[in-house]
Amino acid sequence: TEHSDHDSRILGVSADGWDGRADARAFIERHQVTFPNLIGDPHEIAAWFKDMFESRIAFLLAVNVLLLFVGMFIETSAAILVLAPILAPIAVAYGVDPVHFGLIIVVNLALGMITPPLGVNLFAACAVARLPVEAIIPQLLWFVLTVFGALMIITYVPAITLWPMQTILGITP
Repeated sequence: TEHSDHDSRILGVSADGWDGRADARAFIERHQVTFPNLIGDPHEIAAWFKDMFESRIAFLLAVNVLLLFVGMFIETSAAILVLAPILAPIAVAYGVDPVHFGLIIVVNLALGMITPPLGVNLFAACAVARLPVEAIIPQLLWFVLTVFGALMIITYVPAITLWPMQTILGITP
């Protein structure tokens, strides 16, 4: 095949003309793994959650713990893209409004981003302020506790989060 030098570098074609695309295609066809196959049937996952957490409150507590932990280590956008399609249908099965659940996800992950040990925003703030992480932790504690309190209110008092949607937009869940 004829490729320019630029195309060759991008496609991985070596100077002798070998094209690794055929090998890549064969590998993908041989090891076809789709997202549902990787994590399991969403209905089975929902059934597992229903068996593990009998009440809506227990489910939301488990989700809060999971998302806070995930938020400490994984970037927010990636966590939302991976976890929201898995958790949202389960939350709806527990009777949680999707808008309410979306807010729970975002606040949890935002809290995780400022929580040690790997809170990305914590390290960014320290770099901008030119301070060591240890110098910010005492002041951060009060902020984290405040956001955590707000998260508990958001999670367990859905009327507060759904009120603007109901009042201003006239949408009822």
